[in-house]
Order: sequence, then structure tokens, then C-alpha cells
Amino acid sequence: MIAPHTPSSADIALMSELGIRFDGRDYRYREYRYEQLKDAINYARLEQKESNHRPPPEMAPVWVPPEMPTAEELRRMDEFGVTFDGRYYHYAEFRYDRLADAVKYAALTR
Repeated sequence: MIAPHTPSSADIALMSELGIRFDGRDYRYREYRYEQLKDAINYARLEQKESNHRPPPEMAPVWVPPEMPTAEELRRMDEFGVTFDGRYYHYAEFRYDRLADAVKYAALTR
């Protein structure tokens, strides 16, 4: 399992300025979702430059740490050969948002 990346204080300040949020899995700018912070920053800068748009202040925190699997979930992951990369669960060549889906598929393929 890979520990999730925590942005620097400069990244958090830039995210706040541009209206980018991290929800524990994805960086979000308006209705768009990005896996990489740099992609969200690039798009937000481009859009705001072209439209002279400034994002409205939001009440949501800029950074929400990703939820990590519990001890019981780690046990189930070991039982079914599922891994977690800090964002997604993996089984075989597939990627899952939810552990339950990865375990269900792993059980079906046994």
C-alpha cells in the first residue's frame, strides 16, 4: 500500500486560490475531476485566464486526506489478493473505487 501524497503548503495555497479541492481521491475543479494536481492547476489557470473568471469562495476544505483501509479491510484484501495504491483498489488488471467491488470480482474469478 502506498501512502497518499500530501500537498505542500504552497500547493494548498494555490489550490485555494484557483478553487481546486481534493476530496480524498480526486482533485476537483468545478465539475471536473483529475488524478494529478498539476492537471487540475493547468486547466484552472487556462480557464481563468481565458474567461477572466475567479472561483467563488467555497466552504469545503481544500484538502481531505484519503480514507485508508481498516484492519478488517486489509485482512479481506490479503484474503482475495486485492491491493490498494492510496487511491484505488486493484485486482488483476482492474482498478476499483470500492473495495467491495474488487473483492466481489476476485471471489467470482476464483
